[in-house]
Amino acid sequence: MNKESSGQSSPSLQFTGGLAFPGSEFAGELVTMNESGDINISSDFIKSNYAVSTGASVTGTIRFPLGKKGLLSTLLTGSYSYFNAFRSSSIGTTIENNISVPVSYDNRFSTTTFAIGLQASPLSESKISPYADANLSLNILSLSLTQNDITSVIFSDAVRMGIITNAGLVFKLNNEYGIILNGSYNLSNLFFKSSSDSYSDRILFNSESNPINDKEGSYYSNLSNPEEPPVQVIGSGKDVNWWSINIGLNIVLGKSGKK
Repeated sequence: MNKESSGQSSPSLQFTGGLAFPGSEFAGELVTMNESGDINISSDFIKSNYAVSTGASVTGTIRFPLGKKGLLSTLLTGSYSYFNAFRSSSIGTTIENNISVPVSYDNRFSTTTFAIGLQASPLSESKISPYADANLSLNILSLSLTQNDITSVIFSDAVRMGIITNAGLVFKLNNEYGIILNGSYNLSNLFFKSSSDSYSDRILFNSESNPINDKEGSYYSNLSNPEEPPVQVIGSGKDVNWWSINIGLNIVLGKSGKK
């Protein structure tokens, strides 16, 4: 009977892409404007958020069904998410050496993710197959800040562990191919958050190897007022989390050329 379902015991590859919408502690504004109309880096940047906006993500997953029905499967996933994909640089003037000068600011935040998980597909033999999965993830967080289109502040890549949940539908086109629609939630730094209160790790323009500081605690910075020495900032704990909506292709392996 099952030309549509006969591939359920075979591994499959899934490729998806979509939009990523940051959570409240992740999103924010990069700059603020004073009464004179000059712009500076917001004092909330790093302190309570990472000033990111909507981004894009791409994901590849290999699925290994457990048993002939494929009701449960193990998953191995790799993905890349890039935020601020649709936001232009903040352009204005700022004060340097008591002189108003043109300036542009921008920041980049990306995550590289590797995950392992378990998927449930209760109607795996149907033409339209819903599924849900949960995954444990290893994430590499990357952040940088540019001034006048030149990378000025480089943060050290941070390795964190988190969780990913997905739910969606596979619309089977034939025995080999299917269209995927899904929504997912990624909390990338559930474990191993860190912060540094060392003055040697102070965050200022034209610096490298700065800590991302996602754990509650103090650090030193003068990004919002570079004309003054770095001051102690009390930062909150921040979740690097986002929702995404994705569309993609499911390919059942070993079915090409078979009827």
